[in-house]
Amino acid sequence: IIYARILSHKEGDNMKGEIAIEALREINGLLKTAQVSNGQLKDARVDHTINMNKFHVSVIFSEKCFKKIIEFNNLTNHELIEHGAFFYGRVKGNSILVEDYFSEFEHTQGEFIDAAVHVTEKNLKEKQLLTEKSTINQNPYNVVIHFHTHPAYGIRADHQVLKTNTTRYSDQDLYTIGYLQKYHQPVSDNFVIYTGGLLAVDDGRTQISMIYYDPGKKDFFNINNLYYMYGDQLYKFNNYDITRSEKLDETNTIKLMKTFEELK
Repeated sequence: IIYARILSHKEGDNMKGEIAIEALREINGLLKTAQVSNGQLKDARVDHTINMNKFHVSVIFSEKCFKKIIEFNNLTNHELIEHGAFFYGRVKGNSILVEDYFSEFEHTQGEFIDAAVHVTEKNLKEKQLLTEKSTINQNPYNVVIHFHTHPAYGIRADHQVLKTNTTRYSDQDLYTIGYLQKYHQPVSDNFVIYTGGLLAVDDGRTQISMIYYDPGKKDFFNINNLYYMYGDQLYKFNNYDITRSEKLDETNTIKLMKTFEELK
């Protein structure tokens, strides 16, 4: 995602360059890759999450959102292009319930034909309506996930199909997540937690991961405990293969189901 596309409508034109450069410089300083240098975003495709500290929350995707994740996965594997959308949820204690999604991101041309997605003005206006506290919306969402996919293969302009190495968060992805957290807070007193979600195809498996950027600590954190609802039952994602489920801990399951009912 190109940073110019996610600048808030609330920022004046004269602020855009200054804020973008500040965020770029800060977040680039955190990316421990040789590909990042001289304040430039590079297409580094490495597993940034390996050395990240854990962000100790449990994330539960509603059945609707789970089905959308599976749809994104199937489309990505079939079409070999990225798909994505903002997912919306609410937080209670150390748990997040992801309830809904709305309009999808658009495709944009990049290194590969229609391989990437970007946030549109429609996505941003939608996000504002859903996260701003107002007389119409007394209980806005306070969690927004920038969720998208990375295919294992892409199609070049010469129609050649090749492995893209896009199986991890790119530097642009991390920059986008950090930028949203720092500069896309609502005007009202509703503080929003922005996170990033990624489906990445790797050697025939589809992996799922989520990360969070803490602007106070100026660091990224990995969210490992990802769950989903299906047929009124709670399941835990196997982060390295979404076609499998992990065994649930009974005590934690009861606690999460109680949170799920309270937040519905």
